Order: sequence, then structure tokens, then C-alpha cells
Amino acid sequence: SVCVCVCARARWSTPRQATAMASRLIMWNDKGGTVAEGLQQRITALGGTKTGTWQAMCRVYQSAKPTVQRMHVVSFSDHKDVRLVHAQDSQVVEVTQPFEQILEMLSAFYKAPKQVRVEGPKFQLGDVSVKFGNILQGSSAKGILLELEYSPCVSAASCERLLSEIVTCLTSGLQSPLGPPTETDSFGGQPSIGLSHKARLYISMFKDRRLI
Repeated sequence: SVCVCVCARARWSTPRQATAMASRLIMWNDKGGTVAEGLQQRITALGGTKTGTWQAMCRVYQSAKPTVQRMHVVSFSDHKDVRLVHAQDSQVVEVTQPFEQILEMLSAFYKAPKQVRVEGPKFQLGDVSVKFGNILQGSSAKGILLELEYSPCVSAASCERLLSEIVTCLTSGLQSPLGPPTETDSFGGQPSIGLSHKARLYISMFKDRRLI
């Protein structure tokens, strides 16, 4: 089938020496599990191998004083020792895990963080990592999120067509998502690659859906 051919291309379509990754995010307002069940069936049918579970988390540290900017801190279970930090009007910066402990010590400047997390199963489909899971705000379910991550990737443009085709294969016939796949962020950026860009996609999606 077309989808099988697309997944086969995902193994060899990009030079092996490249190490960056390109990401896409898709969100559904589905709390009954229909979308998650459909995604798992499609991934399995395409030969995807389950590799474990995953979690992504976005914490928002609100300023306790008008002169202090709030911060978004994003973490991924696949990069346990890295935190991606974004303050208002600044770039995303990679820092080490103890950064959050420092923020918690600065209670005079930052309130206790609000957080949104996504957790669920992850699969490998050639060079494409496919993850989906429940979006949780506290104990409240807010929908389903699908993350595609293609590595290796030379540039966003070189991966765009392949990722678009895989999105179509995995989501065709499912409930309509909340908008098209997220490949650009709301900071005025263009399609890009890398871990910092993925953090910006998460922040943008959660802000657009008023989750943070």
C-alpha cells in the first residue's frame, strides 16, 4: 500500500550522517479513547514496534512580581537531564535538570508552577518515532496528542513531505484533529528542527488551546 511504501522510505530517504530531528504535533479533543485506539491499530498495521512509554511536561512558573517574567520549562522523558526554558520574548535555552530546583528556591519571584503533561506509549516506525498519549492538566483529561519525530533530518524542508505523508497514513479516517499538524510555533518561527524547536511547538500548542 501507499502507507507501507512511505514507511519504507522513512528508513533511507535522508543521509545517515545527519543527526537532527524534525517534529510534528497533532491534537484531538478526544476523551473516550477512540482516537488512541485508532492510532495504535494503524501504527501496528504499518509494522511499528512498541518501545516503551513516554512523557512530555510543560511547567509554567508565574511571576510573583510585575517586573519578573514568567517562564515555561519543558521536559521530555527521552532527555531526562535536559530542560528547555523559554521566558517572554526570548529564545528557548537548554539547561540541566537542577534549574527547576533553583526556581523553586526563588519563591519570592515565582509562584508554584502550573503544569500540563502528556503520557502514553511510544513506537518506532523505521526512523520515525511515533508517540501518542493523554493530555493531562492535573487529573483532568484535555485530549489526545500525537507526536511524530523523524531522525535523521538535514533540514525541515527535506523532511516535510515524508512527515506529511505519514500523518495522512496514521490519521486518515479518524476524528478531525483540532487544526492541522503543528510544524511552526507562535513565536513567529519557520519550520525548523531540533529539541529546542520541539519545545517551542509544545508551548505554542498548549498556549493556543489555553492549557497554559
